[in-house]
Amino acid sequence: MLIDLNAIPKDRVYDLCVIGGGPAGIAVARQVAARGKSVIVLEAGAMEVDERSQQNFRGRVIGNAFFDLEYARIRAFGGSTAHWGGQGRPLDPIDFAAKPWVPEATWPIDRAAMDPYLRPAMDFLNFKDTYRTEQLGDGMQKMGFKIVNPPPHLGQLHIEEFKASKAITLVLKANLTGLVTDGQKVQSVEVQSYDRERATVHARDFVFAMGGIENSRLLLHFNNSNKGQLVKAPQALGRYWMEHPNFTIGEAVVPAGTEKVRVYGMVPNAMRDARVLNCGIMVHPVPTGSRMRTIARQLACVAPALGSWVYEQMDRQLVCAEQVRAMWEQEPRAVNRVALDAKARDQFGIPQTELHWTLSDMDRATVKAHALRYAQHVARSGQGRVKIFDWVLNGGPLPENDEKISWHHMGGTRMSRSAETGVVDADCKVWGQENLFIAGSSVFPSGGWVNPTLSIVQLALRLGDHLAARPA
Repeated sequence: MLIDLNAIPKDRVYDLCVIGGGPAGIAVARQVAARGKSVIVLEAGAMEVDERSQQNFRGRVIGNAFFDLEYARIRAFGGSTAHWGGQGRPLDPIDFAAKPWVPEATWPIDRAAMDPYLRPAMDFLNFKDTYRTEQLGDGMQKMGFKIVNPPPHLGQLHIEEFKASKAITLVLKANLTGLVTDGQKVQSVEVQSYDRERATVHARDFVFAMGGIENSRLLLHFNNSNKGQLVKAPQALGRYWMEHPNFTIGEAVVPAGTEKVRVYGMVPNAMRDARVLNCGIMVHPVPTGSRMRTIARQLACVAPALGSWVYEQMDRQLVCAEQVRAMWEQEPRAVNRVALDAKARDQFGIPQTELHWTLSDMDRATVKAHALRYAQHVARSGQGRVKIFDWVLNGGPLPENDEKISWHHMGGTRMSRSAETGVVDADCKVWGQENLFIAGSSVFPSGGWVNPTLSIVQLALRLGDHLAARPA
């Protein structure tokens, strides 16, 4: 059912309180409610984007160029799916595995723990086909990458279901402003509307599902207000925050393909040998025309045989100019973090975000290694040639007129094997709290290279099963 904030029952204790109505929150709520348990979902936004609500996402970024934080996220029911591009692929097994050259990029679970939830997560997001990986030789592989068109807006897709549900109570414009813990268990949370109405919610279990920045911001704030009794070992809280760098890295002359996007990357053993992280090299067709002829002339000057081949094939439409982009895994580093701004606060008096984010030598080495390996494979296989831009090869300044990042916010409440190295355990439970859990990409210890939405839903469904099985 859908109720107003002032209609929240004062004395009711729900089985589960989910704070956040994005893909993670919706998936957890549905999974637990399907087992007959009572769930209340507190969403800070409305059904549509509202400027008054978005202002609470304001913050500042210290480091590399980044987008304004209030525009990089959506504060409404359905969350990030309101601007999701509908792209996805599951994380690779190597993304979970230990990597001695980057020890922090390791999960306390393996890919097998996620696999049972792949098909349900794909169905939830309307992905239809299975994922295939083709081995190409030269240490390269071609990877299946799905695009849903149009991508589902989960708020619009599930609002009628939530309204009709007897197990789920949905409250919109319910901003989390207070949390009470006895040091072992969360007792209650307080929410406020934009008209300053207040309500207190009691539940047996609580889930933070507010996104890859807000989960950290609110945990930091409430840990302070509870004198360190919420996250008792806060060394990693807010830290190891990650994005997916996303740039055009070159152009290519290769055989035309039928896919809208072709994605390539190094095989796991090649990544281990090169001591780099994961990356997707995305090859996009672009209109040929005069640009294709310009490339052919340039090739003819430095590689006459290849230039002649391009001219010969152009009329047959067997080759085309391609834009080569890369989206790659960022090294998890403690210096990249979500912090609380000491001066600026949101309209509810909670400190705004101060995001610290920079790229490392490993980040630059990763894209360079994958780009070179792809270019070498294309040349050795006789398919054509790839031109990698100089800034990739020689470490020049990052292009200013490019996409730069992917709006994929990960880390900050990372999953770990101990409280000293992370914030949540393998079941997404906050270390030291019996009934507080985190859903979403903020728990990712490493991010792989793929869009996180599919993995977010997989983890949320897994968490939902765990919560549904907990005794009352």
